[in-house]
Amino acid sequence: MTTRISENREWQIYLLISLLITLFLFYTDEGYYNFNWMKDPGAWIAFVVYAFSIFAAQLASALLFNKLKLKGGIRILVSSFAGIIAGIIFVISLIFTRW
Repeated sequence: MTTRISENREWQIYLLISLLITLFLFYTDEGYYNFNWMKDPGAWIAFVVYAFSIFAAQLASALLFNKLKLKGGIRILVSSFAGIIAGIIFVISLIFTRW
């Protein structure tokens, strides 16, 4: 039972981190340092893409670090940083890749 509660809490931490990082990225976007982007419905689509990509990358790195026998807070910390970097690189590569 304890494992199930901690796993549930872990993905909630990853979701919170991904939302906070995405909010920070959108706040600092183009040097305006405000939340005026929230008025544009199209910006919310980009927000969801960024947040989901970071969240998915965090979950994937958590699975990877779980197989490497990292436990608890260290796995959350390492997979958060790895997921943030991997998620942002993924979205940027989607934007600048020619179809």
